[in-house]
Amino acid sequence: MNDRNFIPFDRKCLAKLESRFEKLFEPRLLDEICQSGQLRRVSADKIMVDIGSTLSFMPIVISGSIKVMTEDKEGNELLLYYLQAGETCAVTMKCCVTNAKSTVRAITELESEILSIPIEKMDSWMERYKSWRSFILGSYNERLNEMVESFDNVVFHSLEDRLVKYLRDKAKIGNDKILHISHQDIAGDLHTTRVSISRLMRKLESNKVIEQQRNKVVIL
Repeated sequence: MNDRNFIPFDRKCLAKLESRFEKLFEPRLLDEICQSGQLRRVSADKIMVDIGSTLSFMPIVISGSIKVMTEDKEGNELLLYYLQAGETCAVTMKCCVTNAKSTVRAITELESEILSIPIEKMDSWMERYKSWRSFILGSYNERLNEMVESFDNVVFHSLEDRLVKYLRDKAKIGNDKILHISHQDIAGDLHTTRVSISRLMRKLESNKVIEQQRNKVVIL
């Protein structure tokens, strides 16, 4: 990634981290994060972590959103969860700790600011800072619950229910009821066919749940 995307850790940058984490991390840990971490601005639809890649950093979302997906043997994708401001990825943490290759693909949903923490700092901070340990364990638990919910939705809920939840989640994450998305994009995220999505979208539109425009969906 071009160096111009990296944001220098100046006073403004430090103030941004403090506003996000001052109630969570102690001042000494915030100072170490500024010394060791790298903050960068990433445009939407960029792959931050890919399946099979070896990780040298743990990402924390400062602003924006990241979509985390997995893939089956046929190459079909399944949405696991979204990461929003102040959150990090459980699978990424596991790969960092075990030095294993990534089993997920992380893609920026919106233009985002990502804080990259070197993996060698993770163990050190776990031992020295209770706040960091609580953050890591809490994040792991939250992402695990979201993955369980994701698989429960696939097994126990209808595709229509999953579709409505998916659209509302995207609207909430982007804070915008107008979604710039195609039926094919939705089908890929929900691990189904475009034909099935198109049929259900027409049904939702007739029920006044959504309004469809060209490559746009308006949540009513």
